[in-house]
Amino acid sequence: MLLGNVAAGVLPLSAERYRTEQAGCQIRKAIPVAGTVADRDPEFMGIVNHAALVLPDGIGIIYAAKILGEGLPGRVPGIEFAEELCAAMAKENMRLYLLGAKPGVAEKAGANLCAKYPGLVLAGTHDGYFSDPQKVVYSINAAGGADVVFVCLGAPKQEKLLRHVVMFGFKPEVSAQQIKEVEEAFCALPSQIDLIKGYEWGTDCSPEGLQQGLTHCFFLTFHSDADRDAYLIHPAHKAFGKVLGDKASAVTVVDYWTK
Repeated sequence: MLLGNVAAGVLPLSAERYRTEQAGCQIRKAIPVAGTVADRDPEFMGIVNHAALVLPDGIGIIYAAKILGEGLPGRVPGIEFAEELCAAMAKENMRLYLLGAKPGVAEKAGANLCAKYPGLVLAGTHDGYFSDPQKVVYSINAAGGADVVFVCLGAPKQEKLLRHVVMFGFKPEVSAQQIKEVEEAFCALPSQIDLIKGYEWGTDCSPEGLQQGLTHCFFLTFHSDADRDAYLIHPAHKAFGKVLGDKASAVTVVDYWTK
């Protein structure tokens, strides 16, 4: 179960009752909505509209729902949802992982929750300052996994990611050593540009024969268009371009926002 920033406002329904009424249904993502961010950001609006559970935060949402004929029971601070969920988890010795905030804050919050709700298991914590989301996933798995992860990074950062996919093919005369130099130069970029929040790469192994000369794929993650744009003009990226030079026979770049 993945909950996005549950401290922002929720439906007035206890976690235990919700789970009973939704038998067999697992919440994958719960998003608190104050309205203004979604109004300004169509991509974020799409994420909200496809979430398994949307949590209304702010009296404006309640009034708007009433005007539209979609009356809601009322606004409840997110902390109440989080605490009722923790209470329900404690009864079954479920595991909670806390992600976000400054170093040390999640650990303290976890200790307080476990003290307040005996039986609740703190699977682990991680602050909100990281460059590679995949490493956080690895840390959660290394801790033995979690039944619930509280992600508190702020909206829309925690709900959406910008992927930057770069694919290369190399000219026949380019040597293996030269290709290795290009690989190493690209792989060095995440350590040189902290705007890159996630990175992985690999070489083609598809059996379909549709590669059209592309052999290498580099997969980068950013949190905003501005971060991606700053990366493109960053001196380290330009230096990589010089290493690549005219060695590529084919280049394809695709950017997309995760849905």
